[in-house]
Amino acid sequence: MKARLLMTVVALTVVLSLVACAAPAAPQIVQVEKPVTVQVEKVVTVQVEKAVEVEKVATVVVEKTVKETVVVEKQVEKVVEKVVTATPEAKAAVKNPFTPKDDIVIVAHNQDGFDKLDLRQGYPDASAYFCQLQIFEKLIMQDDKLELQGQLAEKWEANADNTVYTFTLKKGVKFHDGDPFNAAAVKKHFDFFLGDPPSAVAATLRADIKSVDVVDDYTIKMTMNGPRPFFLYNLAESPAGLIYSPKTVDRPDADRLRNVAGTGPFMLKEWLGQRDLVLVANPDYNWASSYFSHNGPPFIKTLRIRNAADTDSRLVSLETGESHFITLVPDAHVARLRLDPNFNIVSKLVPGMPQMNYINITIPPTNDLRVRQAINFATNKEEINQLVYFGNVEPAYGPLSKANLEYNPAVEKLYTYDLEKAKALLKEAGWWDENGDGIAEAHGVKGVPDGTLLEARIVRGRSWQQYSDVWQRQLSMAGFKASIIMLAGITEDWYGCMNQLPANGDVFLDSVVGMTRDWDKDQCGGAMNFACTCDIPEIQDPIQKYLAEAAEAQTMDARKKALGDLQMYIMEQALEVPIYELYWHAGIISSLKDVKTDATGFYYFFYDAKWER
Repeated sequence: MKARLLMTVVALTVVLSLVACAAPAAPQIVQVEKPVTVQVEKVVTVQVEKAVEVEKVATVVVEKTVKETVVVEKQVEKVVEKVVTATPEAKAAVKNPFTPKDDIVIVAHNQDGFDKLDLRQGYPDASAYFCQLQIFEKLIMQDDKLELQGQLAEKWEANADNTVYTFTLKKGVKFHDGDPFNAAAVKKHFDFFLGDPPSAVAATLRADIKSVDVVDDYTIKMTMNGPRPFFLYNLAESPAGLIYSPKTVDRPDADRLRNVAGTGPFMLKEWLGQRDLVLVANPDYNWASSYFSHNGPPFIKTLRIRNAADTDSRLVSLETGESHFITLVPDAHVARLRLDPNFNIVSKLVPGMPQMNYINITIPPTNDLRVRQAINFATNKEEINQLVYFGNVEPAYGPLSKANLEYNPAVEKLYTYDLEKAKALLKEAGWWDENGDGIAEAHGVKGVPDGTLLEARIVRGRSWQQYSDVWQRQLSMAGFKASIIMLAGITEDWYGCMNQLPANGDVFLDSVVGMTRDWDKDQCGGAMNFACTCDIPEIQDPIQKYLAEAAEAQTMDARKKALGDLQMYIMEQALEVPIYELYWHAGIISSLKDVKTDATGFYYFFYDAKWER
């Protein structure tokens, strides 16, 4: 029998009941063996509330359904006993339980207070600068690869001898408070920061810039105090490069802190106490740097930045969803969070100076080059990496980070861990263990009484120097009587050349500025110069030569050559022990995408950030 039928079918067997006229008979299962075309429109539920004859129920259901829904295009040819089941719906993707319903990001930062949100009041703390990068913009910036990118400047050029720089400004930009952005506003800003009284954040620019002049409404000219081939990097790095609105400049100091206005993608909305700021998206923003991946207002509408100096509280706030982004995740938790699908870790190698200890060459036993070299050979950096930092850092080999453009990889070949070589160098210098107690004594060492123990006092003054305990054991294995001097901050013990191994390590972008601060004899006694080489001409003369060549270099190749030679000289003289390359680790809810870092890797931009829902 040929038939063209309409039938609703949802995950059930097509049943046709054949009823005999003479007497009831058992229903037969009939199914199409050849392909059928089925169109689902709705689910029909049939509920029998009272006893009826089966054949009648079957007949009614089939006739009603066939007329309404399904087209059967093929002829039923034979009876089969296979059961057809409907294809299940695709399973929905698992959503991150910590994704907020609103376009808000809550940041837990590691430092307290926003009292330096006004840059004119002093060098900003990390938490303040974190906020400033969302509110303000510079003429030019450095991206995460240390390359220069335009921000408020559309283009720029220098004259032949790098004494004048001209910037063409973007049009259509305005400040949060309604002030227009133009050359007059830029001049007003720099005159404010470069003028008296001197501003700490503008020290580098003050040394570079002689004058700032308006050429026309959208062109500004900066004249230098002499040739400055690398001025653009100083401008991009300096916090004083973050442009204030004219109204902000004109405010009294007491009012400016809570009423700052820039051109950035986020605007200051309110203070929720001294440790909690709320920023909101700038609805007019439409002039993003090409470093970012979109233009127009931010996707995130509210950015709340809270201070949480305690490491454990920051971590708990992330893992409970109270915060969406935290700074400085402890190394012990990095691997665990990376394995959790609800979180991501953003890691960045930090430019500047690796975490390290100087070697004091003014006191025994480290006034002997062989002893200084022995300390380097006795230092097992990979063991420190694994035991202290859970494999999350890299060994350091010189006075400059691998992240800096001028890093010289040749320093990596000078010292590898070799305990026996360290002991041999110490013996050659007159230090070995004669009585079997594990500590070497002096034997004929010039200026040192025989029997004097081989001492190495390790200064530990920063939270980044957790390696001191492991390093103490490593030096003890070489024969040193190693001890640790714990300091709460910068004191005379730290930079006063009283101990063999003063500590240091810092973040900076400009290699010439950083290396000059840390090694130039004219910087001795400063807050960051602990090298103890200032009064030793035979050591300082080559350092001065290389620093001068780097400062006067007119090309990046010449600059790299001078600083590369300086790095090799410092390590050949074993003036320090580089320990590890510093990485910043930030924790983030995994559904928050496209958060970008600045050049330091410690600060972040939330302009491109968006929630994946």
